[in-house]
Amino acid sequence: HRATTILHLDAASRTSMRCPVPGKGVWTIAAVCFLACLGDSLCYLPHPAGPLEPRLSLNETAFQELKLFTEPEPGLPSWKVRQGYHQELRELEIQLGNLKRDASCAIAEVAVKARAAARQKARLQGSAAMHLALQLRDFMVYGWDPFTLQKMMVLKRAKLEKAEEHNGSVTDEVVCSSIMGSSIRSNEAWNAAAEEAEQAGAGYVQETIVLYLGVSV
Repeated sequence: HRATTILHLDAASRTSMRCPVPGKGVWTIAAVCFLACLGDSLCYLPHPAGPLEPRLSLNETAFQELKLFTEPEPGLPSWKVRQGYHQELRELEIQLGNLKRDASCAIAEVAVKARAAARQKARLQGSAAMHLALQLRDFMVYGWDPFTLQKMMVLKRAKLEKAEEHNGSVTDEVVCSSIMGSSIRSNEAWNAAAEEAEQAGAGYVQETIVLYLGVSV
């Protein structure tokens, strides 16, 4: 009787230790993730919409004369996208220097829109999933219609007023000059991540698969 009880307990223990069978919902989500990953890896998944060359209220002609941006090349690894992005920011710095005859805030608007266009182009060259994630991040940080001169001036003014070298209000001239400087600098954390990916020899498909694995897990 005692041996029989032990056998029953052992069988119950083995039964309780079995992994639960995934339900239909889990398999459906897994299938959707797999198809999305496959489509994104092959550059078939559509990207979030967004203009490469948004219209300006000021200096429309000056923006068009920059001629910085070519058509995006899809399916590039992050480090190669970053290289192209840096090249366009260097070109932007040169071209903005040629606009010094204009008022600083007029140049700052060109800088904001040109940087937004460069950012959009870079995102179109990478994963659609990453593009969507970055747009959600922009919304969480900046809110609706984030990359406008007015929105950037509000954020930059608040930052400058908190700095030690500025007490009280900050003039529009100082704010716009600071925006121009920021428009030609890229994020150091993203730069470091891109350098690591280049050193590892990561390709677009590899990066995309790792991204989806991270999301699904």
